[in-house]
Amino acid sequence: HKYLAMNGVKNRCPESRLKLYNMDARLFLRKLDEEGIRYHHVLMNLPAIAPEFLHVFRGWTGDYAQRPMVHVHCFGGKDDAASDDALARCARALGCPLDKKVDETSVHIVRDVSPKKNMLCVSFRLPLGVKNVERIHQFGAVKQDDDDDDTIVDEVQNEGMTTITRRKELPGDEVIESLSPIAKKARSN
Repeated sequence: HKYLAMNGVKNRCPESRLKLYNMDARLFLRKLDEEGIRYHHVLMNLPAIAPEFLHVFRGWTGDYAQRPMVHVHCFGGKDDAASDDALARCARALGCPLDKKVDETSVHIVRDVSPKKNMLCVSFRLPLGVKNVERIHQFGAVKQDDDDDDTIVDEVQNEGMTTITRRKELPGDEVIESLSPIAKKARSN
């Protein structure tokens, strides 16, 4: 944040044209929606659990005539089912199905990362169905459960109630198992 502000000054970009935010991406998206600021693309880069953060769009109240394109990076296997598995992960997090034609879905390989794994980019137009899914009002951490290396824990606070959801990872999503003990500890904090 500090260096972005310094870069704006060095490049003579007036403060009126450069708005800086330093906050959780989910809260940032909600802030944009509350302020009526339209965005056309959302890029969700790694970590491997990036699709799990798509729940921010549940109950989206933006302009459905101009739904943003969402690009989510994740890991998947090298088999024929990898694309469908990645789309299924995104649909689960959104809480509604993705229609391949209506939502303009596509999955492409970004790069080969190991003998059994590719980095994928799943792109889709935000589905119309998210407006019918209950909105999450407060977000918790999306993290790996220390008790079970194959499970992702998503803690969500919604209207004063905390819900902890444990989800088994898809078979092609082996990145958590491949982390070193130090990286696993850092991820759980």
